[in-house]
Amino acid sequence: MGAAPSPRAIAQAAAAAELQHWRLRTLLVLLRAAVAREGALEPLLGRHAALRDTLDAAADAGLADLTLDDAIERLDRRAQGAPTGPLSRLRDALGLGADGLGCFVAAALAADDPRLAAFVDELHGRAGRPTRATLALAFGAVAGSAALQRLRGAGALLEGEQDPGLAVPAALWELACGLPPDAGRWQHWPREALMPLPALILPAALRARLEAPPAPATWLLRGSPGSGRRTLAGALARAAGRGLVAAVDAPALASLGAAAALLDAAPLLSFEPAPARRSPGRRRPDCPRPVSCACRATAASRSTARRRAASTSSRPTPTSGAGTGPSPGPAARSMRRWSAGGCRAGGCIAPRRPCRPTRPMHWRRWPRRSARSAGMRWTASRAA
Repeated sequence: MGAAPSPRAIAQAAAAAELQHWRLRTLLVLLRAAVAREGALEPLLGRHAALRDTLDAAADAGLADLTLDDAIERLDRRAQGAPTGPLSRLRDALGLGADGLGCFVAAALAADDPRLAAFVDELHGRAGRPTRATLALAFGAVAGSAALQRLRGAGALLEGEQDPGLAVPAALWELACGLPPDAGRWQHWPREALMPLPALILPAALRARLEAPPAPATWLLRGSPGSGRRTLAGALARAAGRGLVAAVDAPALASLGAAAALLDAAPLLSFEPAPARRSPGRRRPDCPRPVSCACRATAASRSTARRRAASTSSRPTPTSGAGTGPSPGPAARSMRRWSAGGCRAGGCIAPRRPCRPTRPMHWRRWPRRSARSAGMRWTASRAA
């Protein structure tokens, strides 16, 4: 008897089947728009041999002797009861419909099969890539514009200022095909590789905050480098039934939410602002929950959205049983010096207002003598 397939192989097979389904549906939608414009199907089949393969694939899928409208409708019914894959998770994360996800797949058709480039160009495409006019012709002006806005906002579609052609980032399309993430773009930890939350030694108060329902959409994890913020973020992601993913470079950060949806992982953001400096960061609506933001131990936050903050001043330690956390580290003592600015000791809540280098705050945080002796120069500013 042969060995049982690994979970990774099963996931890749499910992703390949889902990709074939959405690829066939998108091609049928484009073919319907081309037939409505051409007036007949045979001239299109004579010019583009790849379309004959598409019709053969539709026949193999049980769509023979159906009109294009009926075939598309039957594929939509099948998708409702199909297992969830990378593309379905992306559709749910962005709030797209079947046509909206078709806009994403259409932008990568010619990259998978170069024979389709000429067919896409006939539908107002540019170098095998669809344009806004292509999406409006195939999916409707309103639906195409709405889907394009969501996909561009999530970094799932790229549109140049001079070149109107739409393209899917290669790293994202690899994830949509079920391939492992590129190590040069993403750091990915599967759910099985993450430490479970009960296996971490944490202070009782912090554990109560982490386990108190309902789970928030965003976690702000304060701590110094090496304090275990990534370990805690992974435990929170595993508790939510997801893996963990982080961007390696800036281009990957723009599409982190889409990558997290495709990988069924929770995104991890890192912010290291200097003291009294602001770092722009906002949870994108396309990011799967929970979103973990790792920042310095002395960082303050302000947001209109509900959030919880946790201090990881003492590194979480894996254990097989219950235990108590070690004594507070330097980060926790540093947070006590910020208490006058609205943060409680330990940094376990979001401050009432962002800490700014005002004149009273200046002298509370850095005594005058120590600042002079260390050669530090600070400029006091008025409170806003």
